[in-house]
Amino acid sequence: MAQTELLFALLTTGECCEANDWIKALKRLHPERIDWSSRNDDGLTILVQCVIVLLRNSSCEQEMLNMIEHFISYGASITQKCTAEASATFVFYKDSDGDELLVKPSGLSAISYVQAWAREFDVDTRFSDESKRLAKALNCFAGAETQHVRVPVYEGIIELWEKFLTAESAHDLTIEAADGLVTAHAQMLKEASAVVTAMLASPMKEGQLQRIQVKDVAKREVILYTCSTHNEPDYKTALQALDLAHRWQVDVVVMVLANLLQGMITDENFSEIAEHAVLKAGCRMGLVAVVLFNCASGVILQRNDC
Repeated sequence: MAQTELLFALLTTGECCEANDWIKALKRLHPERIDWSSRNDDGLTILVQCVIVLLRNSSCEQEMLNMIEHFISYGASITQKCTAEASATFVFYKDSDGDELLVKPSGLSAISYVQAWAREFDVDTRFSDESKRLAKALNCFAGAETQHVRVPVYEGIIELWEKFLTAESAHDLTIEAADGLVTAHAQMLKEASAVVTAMLASPMKEGQLQRIQVKDVAKREVILYTCSTHNEPDYKTALQALDLAHRWQVDVVVMVLANLLQGMITDENFSEIAEHAVLKAGCRMGLVAVVLFNCASGVILQRNDC
């Protein structure tokens, strides 16, 4: 994936460059297009590479800590280990006797990599600043919230799912939208939503007829909510689908649509998306919306805890 390669390239650049330019470029990446479980050609995980930047480039400390939080929220793992190929030692410092301090990342996760460097620095007070940065990194690991993890799936599996979703002859649930009918597999929606399960199990019309009314939502928005559309939606359609996913308490679809909306934010639609984000997708999406808006406009605001 091009975005994943760009992420690692920018992180490598960040080891020795001033923060402004490469941090701005880093924020322009589309998180929904990045494989957060990937490793670079040296076998390093995304978060281990972030820790290397944090140690090598003190000028970008706060920006890098913020990025680590965001990367974890997108799906980067603090426990994913570097591969055996990650044999580079990344020499940063020498101790008081002139001996090099070495930490091999092979087989280490972001957590154990930070701990390994902390042990190296603990014996020499000259490295107190580095030790503090490592402590802040661990604090980020502890406090960051992880979204539903994104994993690569073979294209053939996706094609099978699509055939199943579009097999209308097997659909046994009808959804009455504002401009027509949409059919779906009842069991699929029941597995996804406790709200739908309750409606279809009730003695009311929904349960008896296996038919649900959502007269305030258009067909295209219901179809997008089921994640089965082949068409590229606009942001208004995505917002309405987000509203339905939130109403029916389908967290995974909320996150899918939230990620989709992240790539649609512009100066013109920011207010509308941000309002929906905070009300429907919660604090996390609202924060992401603000961060991405600042990316697009080149303005960096301090992160406010929600």
